[in-house]
Amino acid sequence: MMRSTSLLCSLVVLASCARWAREPRFGSLKQDDRPFSFRHNIELVEVSNGLRVALIRDDRTNLATVDLRYAVGAAEDPPGRTGMAHLVEHLVFELRDEAGGPTVGEELGELALYMNASTSWDFTHYVTHVPIEHLERAITLEARRMLGRCDQLDEATFLREREIVRNEGRERQSAATDTMWSLLGEVYGKDHPYARPITSDEIATATREEVCAFIEKHYTPDRAYLVVTGPYDAAEIRGLIGRSFGPIVRKADGPRAPVARPRLDGATTRRSAPITKPTALVYLSHPAWGASGTVPFLLGRQALAAALSEADDEHGWITNTAVYVEGGGRAPVLVAGVEVSHESRLQEAAAEVFLRAAQLLEGTTPRELSPVLGELTMAYVQSWDHLPGRGGWIAQFMQYTDHNWFMLKEMRQITDTDWRNAIRELRAAMRADLAHVVLLTPGDAKVRATPTAVPSGSHDLRPWRAPVDPAEADRPIEIAGAPSRARVDEYTLANGLTVQLAPDPDSPVIDARLVFPVGSAHEPRDRPHLATAAAKLLHYDLEGFHERRTLYKLDWALSRGTEYTASVSETATVFSVRGMAHWADWHVWMLSWLLDQGRYNAEVIEAVHDAARARGDDADEMDPVARMFLSRLFGSGHPYAVPAPKRGAAYLRIDADDLERWRERYFRARGATLVVSGAFDVAAMKREIDELFGPWSGAAPADLPMVPPTRPAKGPTWLAADDDEASQTAIVIGYATRSDPGRDEAARAVVEEMIEDALRDVREGMGASYGMHAQYVSGAAGGMLRVRGDVDESKADVVLSHVLDALAAIRAGGDDQRAAFVRARKKVLARAIGRMGGASAIASELAWNAAHGHSLRHSTIVATQISALKLEDAVRVAAADLADERRVVLVSGKRASVDAAYARIGVTPERPARDTDTGKADDQDDDARATADEPEPKPEPKRPPRRPRPHRPEDGPKLGVDAPEGTIASTQRGLFLGDTRISVEEFLRIAGEEEVLTSMRRRTWIRRGMFAAGIAGLATSVYLMVTLPDCDGIQGFRDREECVNRNSATKNDAAFSLAIGGVIAAIGSQIDKGEPSRNELRRFAARYNRVVVAPEVNRNGGGLVVSGRF
Repeated sequence: MMRSTSLLCSLVVLASCARWAREPRFGSLKQDDRPFSFRHNIELVEVSNGLRVALIRDDRTNLATVDLRYAVGAAEDPPGRTGMAHLVEHLVFELRDEAGGPTVGEELGELALYMNASTSWDFTHYVTHVPIEHLERAITLEARRMLGRCDQLDEATFLREREIVRNEGRERQSAATDTMWSLLGEVYGKDHPYARPITSDEIATATREEVCAFIEKHYTPDRAYLVVTGPYDAAEIRGLIGRSFGPIVRKADGPRAPVARPRLDGATTRRSAPITKPTALVYLSHPAWGASGTVPFLLGRQALAAALSEADDEHGWITNTAVYVEGGGRAPVLVAGVEVSHESRLQEAAAEVFLRAAQLLEGTTPRELSPVLGELTMAYVQSWDHLPGRGGWIAQFMQYTDHNWFMLKEMRQITDTDWRNAIRELRAAMRADLAHVVLLTPGDAKVRATPTAVPSGSHDLRPWRAPVDPAEADRPIEIAGAPSRARVDEYTLANGLTVQLAPDPDSPVIDARLVFPVGSAHEPRDRPHLATAAAKLLHYDLEGFHERRTLYKLDWALSRGTEYTASVSETATVFSVRGMAHWADWHVWMLSWLLDQGRYNAEVIEAVHDAARARGDDADEMDPVARMFLSRLFGSGHPYAVPAPKRGAAYLRIDADDLERWRERYFRARGATLVVSGAFDVAAMKREIDELFGPWSGAAPADLPMVPPTRPAKGPTWLAADDDEASQTAIVIGYATRSDPGRDEAARAVVEEMIEDALRDVREGMGASYGMHAQYVSGAAGGMLRVRGDVDESKADVVLSHVLDALAAIRAGGDDQRAAFVRARKKVLARAIGRMGGASAIASELAWNAAHGHSLRHSTIVATQISALKLEDAVRVAAADLADERRVVLVSGKRASVDAAYARIGVTPERPARDTDTGKADDQDDDARATADEPEPKPEPKRPPRRPRPHRPEDGPKLGVDAPEGTIASTQRGLFLGDTRISVEEFLRIAGEEEVLTSMRRRTWIRRGMFAAGIAGLATSVYLMVTLPDCDGIQGFRDREECVNRNSATKNDAAFSLAIGGVIAAIGSQIDKGEPSRNELRRFAARYNRVVVAPEVNRNGGGLVVSGRF
């Protein structure tokens, strides 16, 4: 009885004073050591002419990738010809074996599911993805491109492509990019290669002979790197590469252009820039790509970004921060950007960067560093497992490093680095005297350079298209066997959760996603952004008390390097975890723990509210012309035709009750789908899922609200927008679609491809644009088929007329569209059958299917539908989706160009008027009328009013941490109100952090209660021992034996009370006070120190007159 009383006393004390967290459901998970093994499977080959080749056989895909990189870039541009390397990147696509025959680019276009090229200061890179059966042809075409003889490039094609590159430059150039080049000139020196743009109008007068000489000098096999991946026979591919590239014996003429390190000497410059808020940019040193010391700097970049984010939380005058890398891989520079509320804070912002850098990772223990290093390792293996981008990543190692270890060397550095010294060296490299500071203030952009006065000319070339038999339009395409798909094991738990397991034993990672069929389209009208907030603000329960053994286990689990993200679309919310495959079960556990026992932290919500108050209305109003365009397309008042709700104001209306209500209504097992992809044991994963997710409730989620239908205005509608600063004319053509996105998916894909093929004439025939493109854009509330592109202002009339005629021809069908249909169907079918392997690629595909309500066989079903599609099916969908009465056209640019475009088609367009006070288009009253008749949302349950947090009076003393606020250095340490030292309790009371103060008081009572309970147990033990009767004086054997037995039992009780009391007292003494960390205290102080001034209403009704910072 005494034992029970002592234990009960302790439990009552604990239960009355604190919130104990629920015990996490661990199931049969084991906390053990596991080896990690990884093979990059790269085979290196070198051709006799110096071409270096990396082969990666991968049987998880039925596609092949070919990446060819040349160690030549914009750094090699000749004087006065900035943009030459970029021009050559384009022109080598245009080589052709014979006049009138296809170019290399046209032939690749017929084979490839994806192809692209890019130019940087250091390299030119070409990438092609093809079905495996076309790999041999793709490699042969790459060799033909490398051979690159000048007689394969005709003058007409050269002039047209030169104009396309100029159009690309115009499309990409802006005041912001001009400022970027100017800033790089300050850091590197104005004559440095990295201070020059990748393209410029200097190539407007470049000749074909200059280009050919540049190709001959630089584009050679000894400066090239080839990476080929796919399910091929390595011996056959080695032979093919030797036969294709071996005969090319041309050698590079001279060394590469040298690249000097940036000039970081402690200088500070100030200038204006086309920005909205003052910004301090701190340029810091950074090692070359792949050089020794790269790994510590990767960690340093992450740590500095996190430190500046903390500074953003602590200081109200900081409005945003960013850390990124500029320059090329041979001499990069690290940039830390701090955006502030007023330019008087710019120097302070730069000083904050150096202060945080000097304290980088201060006090971090090896155990705290472990998960961060795990994330770095994860980044390497994830890059290897990302098949589409793997070739370019491997080419980086081949170009920039002098070893053959690829990522393995840097992964080894993660484990072998002396991180204590490395962190010390990082701090030393980020000193102010080794940096360059640029202080930017908002201002008008400088006058941009006048383009070279070279007329664009008229081009009338006919793009090559592969010859086909038009009769194939009436015949289905035979699919050789079933389309290759990843093996997926699908089953459903008793609670209604669908599970899809896609094991991939060759993947070094695991990717798990939990998909709930609810998204932003289902938010209440008075709670915009609620779905996003409910996903992003859900955190693991680390606030409550756990038993010591549970805390150790949680600490161990949290150090497994699990990457967690949450995303919200219109119709789905996806929670994702990803990590190293040997901890697959623990990564999945992290997902289950979050959704099962996660919480909405009051401090995090308050921080979000504070950020919203500090930043104010952070979303721009919708452009009035765009608003009218969408209103005519979807109907006035439709969700797609009104400005997106401003995040700041929206977040202020969302509290913990809203979030919990959303979670309770929609984050349920029934109807959700759990996807797990990567390397794991299927049987063990099934057992774990049953243990972790099986106990979830099987109750159905709440019904989803209806999404309003579209109400397009009767058209066609013609809109014009004048922009005298535009360098090109923008054309956007939208159609409100009527076909069914699900039932007509196959036909829509073919129609889209037919339009894409027709639009080639604008670029490849006329040379009038860098590119025009067509895309179906579908959402929960409707969809459109959109055609858009920026075109040469002198050719906007011809382009608009041609595009409208091409769309009308596709809508009409007819025999002249049969060949186009055959080519489009073939290309679309190849995409549908193609499968790109890798854990995350498979997880993305399965999660997308789940979010859209598709079955596992969806891709196979669509492929079958495409193969059986006929021209009449495509024409039916085109007629529904390209109807004139649901068409809206917008042409914007210089007025003369816009007027000429509409004059050519005989149309007088509307020019949306702007109200000078509101900036809204003149159809805003229509929006108001359209929404006036809509039902009001149901009232939300009343909540108790939130107690406002106190703020410092305008002239009152400030709270300070470690030193009085505003003091840079102090011999004092502690917490301050002005210059007066105060206790932590008084600090929290003044700051209004009553919840934190209450938590501390509870912990104090827990400590006292447990210590008192322990002492009570000890006292009870002593009392029992000292009050034992003396059995030796008792007469009679039986009575004496009973006395001895009672004493023995009492001694046992005393010993138990002694042990329990000691344990409870020891535990109580170990419980800390729960005081906030220094960073939390700084954030509380920053929040209190902001002055809030009540707004005054202007008597004339002209608005609000306010002062102070909100």
